[in-house]
Amino acid sequence: MHHLATVRMYMEIFAVKFVLAFPDISLNDPEFVKTLLDPNIRQQVSGSLLQIAGYIVISKLNTADAVAHKRKIFEHFVGFACSNSAHCRCTAHYFLLKLQADTQFGRAFMPSSLHPLLEYLERSKDVGRMMTKMEKMMGAFEKVAFAESSMEAILSEPID
Repeated sequence: MHHLATVRMYMEIFAVKFVLAFPDISLNDPEFVKTLLDPNIRQQVSGSLLQIAGYIVISKLNTADAVAHKRKIFEHFVGFACSNSAHCRCTAHYFLLKLQADTQFGRAFMPSSLHPLLEYLERSKDVGRMMTKMEKMMGAFEKVAFAESSMEAILSEPID
């Protein structure tokens, strides 16, 4: 059964898909973002919630308020770049790097004070190796989460 995704992954997939399908319903609720990026939640749960927030920020939101929603999440999200949890910190770095290519938000929208951090993340060989591992992990998640045929992806992809 090691080839099947964990229950946590299915919950993350559901949350990402729900928010992308109904961004205004979920992101207008102030408690949703507050809970999603609460720094006082256990690290394992925080890592899952951070991954959900990351996919929301880098994905296209079909709403007129997309930039405002992404900004609200980003303002809380960026703090996790210096988290004590290595997994949360790596996840935050991964999505910060991915966010630069986002056409609704992107690097130009980020505060200039973050540019040195982004340059470090882009140039560091150690971070590059870490990002290669994160790409593999997130690629498995994306294959299941965004597949045309979810059942085929679930049964054919080794997750762990």
